[in-house]
Amino acid sequence: MKKQDWKNSFKRKCIKTLLLCGFCFLTTQSCNYEEGGFLTELDFTDVIIVTGSNGSHRGISAYDFNGQLIKVITDFRTDGGTPRSSLYFGDGVLLTAQDGPDKIDKYNYKDVNKQIFYGSNYLSGAIYDMVQDSRGNVYVVESNNVEKFDPEGNREPFQTGNAFIQGTIGACTISGGRGLFMTDSDHLIVASYNSGRVIVYDVSTDTPACLTSVSVGAQVNGVMLHSNGSLYYTRLNTDAIYRANPDGTGSVTIWAGDTSRINNPADLVELPDGTILVAGISNHQIWRIDEDGNEVGNNPFIADGQTLSVRDIEVIVSDDD
Repeated sequence: MKKQDWKNSFKRKCIKTLLLCGFCFLTTQSCNYEEGGFLTELDFTDVIIVTGSNGSHRGISAYDFNGQLIKVITDFRTDGGTPRSSLYFGDGVLLTAQDGPDKIDKYNYKDVNKQIFYGSNYLSGAIYDMVQDSRGNVYVVESNNVEKFDPEGNREPFQTGNAFIQGTIGACTISGGRGLFMTDSDHLIVASYNSGRVIVYDVSTDTPACLTSVSVGAQVNGVMLHSNGSLYYTRLNTDAIYRANPDGTGSVTIWAGDTSRINNPADLVELPDGTILVAGISNHQIWRIDEDGNEVGNNPFIADGQTLSVRDIEVIVSDDD
C-alpha cells in the first residue's frame, strides 16, 4: 500500500468499499458497467491510483495491476492547482492535496463532487506528499513542516499556530520535505530534500518525537518501507534508487544511470507481490522493478497521457492480499 504499510489494519479495513474494477471485467461477462466504465455489482478490486502534475494533465487516474488504464477519475487543470498526492480515504472517497491553491480536496471517485477537506493560510507552503495513520489522521508535508488533520479535516493539535511538526524536534529538522511513508506502528518517515536526510518521527501520540535523522545525499525524494524490512528511497540528482536499513543507514544503489528508463525518479510504491513501481517525472513513465532493482515484466509498466510528471502512486489492495 502506498505510503502506509499495506498490512496496516485500519487501512485494510476501510479499502473494501472502493468501487473501481478492471479485473472483474476480464473474468466474467456478467458484470455491468455504468456510464464512465465503473462496475456496479462488485464493491472492490485492486487498483493503482496515479496523480499527474503536468500542465497538460493535472489528473487522477486509476489502473489495474497489469498497468491498464481503468478510468481518468478527474482533472485539476480548471482548479488552477498542481495535484501532488492522492490518498484513498475509505467509502469510495479520495483526498487530493494541491499546491498552488494550497488545499486538500475530498471527493467520491464516482461523482467527483469536490469539497474542501482543508484549506486555509496555515496550509501555504510547497505541498508534496500525504499519508494517513492507523487512527485515520491525515498528514501533509509542506516545505519544512508537516501538518496534521483529524478524519473530519480539523487541524491538529490546534486550529491556529504552529504545524504539528515544525522546526527542530530533538535531532530532527525538515528542510524541503518531499516523500512521506507511514508505518503500521505510526512512525512517519520523511524525505528531507534540501538537507538530504531521511527523518523518522514517532507520531503515535499527540506529540511528535524524533527517532532518527540520517544523511543519505542531496535531493532525496521518494521514500518507502518495504515489507522485506528495507527502506527504499530515490534521489533526483543521481537518477538513482537506493535500498537501506529502516532508518536510512547502510544504503546501496540498486538502480542508477539509465535516464531513458527512469529520469528523475520521484515516488515509489510496493505492489502486493513485493515488486516496486517507480515514477520518472521527466520521462513521464512508471517502471516496475524487483527488490534488487531488476526490471520485471514489460516496461515501462505504465506510460500514457495520464502519467505526465507523475508525483504520486497509491496502491490499494484487497483484504485478501
